[in-house]
Amino acid sequence: MKENFQETIGQKTNEELEMISKDYAFYSEEERLIALNELENRNCLTQELSDYKKEVEDFKKQEDELKIPSHKITFKDLIPQKNYLFTPILIYINVFVFILMALLGVSLFNPQIEDLIQWGGNIRYLTMNGQIWRLFTSIFLHAGIFHLVFNMYALLYVGSILEKTIGKSKFIFSYLVSGIVASVSSLIIHENIVSVGASGAIFGVYGVLLALLIFKNFKTIEVSTKSLLSNASIFVLYNIFYGFSKSGIDNAAHIGGLLSGFIIGTVYCFIVKEKIKQIPAYISLIIIFFAFSFLAIMNVSDIYGEYDRTMKQVAINEQKALWMYRENISAMPKSKLKERLTNEGVNLWSENIALLDKIKCNNYNEPLPKQIEIFMEYSSLRKKSCELMRESLENNSFEIIQSIKEINIQMESKIMELEEINKNFK
Repeated sequence: MKENFQETIGQKTNEELEMISKDYAFYSEEERLIALNELENRNCLTQELSDYKKEVEDFKKQEDELKIPSHKITFKDLIPQKNYLFTPILIYINVFVFILMALLGVSLFNPQIEDLIQWGGNIRYLTMNGQIWRLFTSIFLHAGIFHLVFNMYALLYVGSILEKTIGKSKFIFSYLVSGIVASVSSLIIHENIVSVGASGAIFGVYGVLLALLIFKNFKTIEVSTKSLLSNASIFVLYNIFYGFSKSGIDNAAHIGGLLSGFIIGTVYCFIVKEKIKQIPAYISLIIIFFAFSFLAIMNVSDIYGEYDRTMKQVAINEQKALWMYRENISAMPKSKLKERLTNEGVNLWSENIALLDKIKCNNYNEPLPKQIEIFMEYSSLRKKSCELMRESLENNSFEIIQSIKEINIQMESKIMELEEINKNFK
């Protein structure tokens, strides 16, 4: 600013002030604004000059914004500090779990689905049938080292600025709640896919950040909020569109986490503006997300869980019905043997056929439809065998004995078919 400009501006006439305000070649935006403010103080600001003043203010604001540095990650962001704790701790936990999995034999680059399930991956038929903890554990698992590195970089970038801005408790609340809502969202959309990764929770904290930036409630002088909004928006949009274009990416978890985080961030804005109180706001958020999760889990179909329960009952019935191969039936009275062949043979195999018939029309992925079909044929043969054995107690003819032998051969063939299917799909 030119020397003594602020002191001499009051001595200028209205015409001189108007000339100064429009002379962008000789005077800076700050000096032109001072001239316009002086005219405004004298009540001499015309509508044209008022509009012009707004343009100068906007231009100066953009110029000032460009002078503020963009957010950059530094090594100290990996170290817990007084007002910055959970971001590095979350990174440590995710890396520790990944290293532990690798040391215990899980592939660094392409973990098997069975390994991810064993370590706590989120999959509908297990999570909805007594293993609800998978909603939480899955957000600390990763499907390969590249998956881990990308997520941890994204977490470090957003966490190193957001946690310092909103505080530790709000940050960890946002992260964990968004992560669990993301896991529930994945269950709603995906029938039989194992969901793992911190990305749902990370999208949640990006959602919080976007809410604060959009509602202009992001108070920091260290970084450019315009640059931060641009970077966060690009990250979110790119990854969501990329997720739709490529298989194997859980966009349901990403979107669920993002929306829940945005809601949480909006509530934080209301808390800061003292429109709502903090404790009731936290309680309300927990109730809303719990209700959403409960209703979603209760109303979503669970055909793979139904398959699992059905096959367990089929196996139990089969073990009971094979009692004749474990006991000495030749020493058993005919009346007793006939009764058991009916109650613990024909009836059990009929029950298995009914159980399998109930699930055979579900839209399963291969090889389950073929397995169900073969199990039904096998059960029908077992039932027929018991009926013939019961009939042979009264009429032990050659035809009946021959029919039982033929059925036994067919049963062995069905058992071999099942073994072949299981071997091919391992």
